[in-house]
Amino acid sequence: MKRLGYLVLGGFLMSGFSLHALSQATQKPADPCAQFKTAPKGESSADKKKRRADLKACTDKEKADAKAPKPTEKKGTK
Repeated sequence: MKRLGYLVLGGFLMSGFSLHALSQATQKPADPCAQFKTAPKGESSADKKKRRADLKACTDKEKADAKAPKPTEKKGTK
């Protein structure tokens, strides 16, 4: 009977760790261009054009960073 208790307890612990890891994996990274997406109240047309240009520049930079090859470090060499 003790073995069954330990088995059940181990199952609960493992499922808890698995659920925590799965919930961490589904989180999206913060949007670095979010500040340009929301329009402040009373925004003039010139401010709107500048905000749109800044948003386009930010998204273009993010796309370029995503396409850029990432340097990989080989294990065992320093």
